[in-house]
Amino acid sequence: RGSLTYNIGKNVSIKAGAGKYYQFINRVISESLFSGSRDFWVLTDGENFPVVSGKHFLTGFAYETPDFLFDVEAYYKNTDGLLEYLNLTEPFFEISEPTRITYIGSGIAKGIDFFLQKKTGKYTGWIGYSLARVDHNFPFLNEGNEFSALHDQRHELKTVNMYGIKKWDFSLTWVYGSGKPYTSPSVIYDLNLLGGTQKPFLYVGAKNNARLPDYHRLDFSVTYNYNIGKEGKGQVGIAFINLYDRDNVKYRQIQGIRVNNNSPSGQRLVVADIKLLGFTPNIFLNFNF
Repeated sequence: RGSLTYNIGKNVSIKAGAGKYYQFINRVISESLFSGSRDFWVLTDGENFPVVSGKHFLTGFAYETPDFLFDVEAYYKNTDGLLEYLNLTEPFFEISEPTRITYIGSGIAKGIDFFLQKKTGKYTGWIGYSLARVDHNFPFLNEGNEFSALHDQRHELKTVNMYGIKKWDFSLTWVYGSGKPYTSPSVIYDLNLLGGTQKPFLYVGAKNNARLPDYHRLDFSVTYNYNIGKEGKGQVGIAFINLYDRDNVKYRQIQGIRVNNNSPSGQRLVVADIKLLGFTPNIFLNFNF
């Protein structure tokens, strides 16, 4: 890999970089309609579990003074050797023999990041915004069509505000992220077989064809700093995570429920949202010697 930074005048610099990367521990993407994403890691063997390789390019510029920093960076990354694991044995379906398939594909990630920071004074903080897109392509998955990766988050915004007065520190942080993709089934019904028997059938359209609700959260903390003897220092404070108790969804779990054996379909879908932490207060105490 290589990188270059060139200063234009006193406060402005431009940068560029490129690299070729290899990774010998491969992350396997494992998505299930019934249990969400259960990714795991494997050692590469060059065949069934290929070495992950990627080309990464970036460019940007920065404007910096003693008090402020403004940074913009655009990037493009092409990755080969991605793995996706498909488990066709789900708890709802009666499949006698487990069917598991591992697909090999590639991905492209591109985006631009903006960062503005106030570095000095009683009030400090920063705001960052990312506009990004991550697409995957697996020749034998999703009919060979490109689809959004599970971690494709188009918009992400984070603000951090800190204020210090004497021995007190106050912090207010807000995080926003647009919804990530997931695969939503279209319909589920009983399939009539020869002999009059029925078997549940689930039809799934395009992969990652829907998105979860947007994610956002407000955190607040107050910290009191004090001395312990001549050299020790301590902190005591309280923090509130997700101050306004937003219901943020981690993933959606799909369940098929039999409602009426005599009905034409006999099935209906139940969507259960698995949620992240709601309003959570924390009290903390730190010592340093």
